[in-house]
Amino acid sequence: MNDSSDKNNPVTNKAVGFLVSEVFRKNGIDVEKVKKSLTDEQKSMLRLLVNDLTAEVNNLNDHHSDNKDPK
Repeated sequence: MNDSSDKNNPVTNKAVGFLVSEVFRKNGIDVEKVKKSLTDEQKSMLRLLVNDLTAEVNNLNDHHSDNKDPK
């Protein structure tokens, strides 16, 4: 996935950020504590996961937009 799709879809970034924040809040997770306790490998894995999820959301949005276009 490239950086331009992240910049072109701020709604996707906000939606993912909101969902993650809500999951953390509901489970009583302190983000700052988690950041300090993660290994570099775990941070890398989380970045890959977020990139993959963002790509999936973008693909769904693109597919949905394609289906809305009149033919």
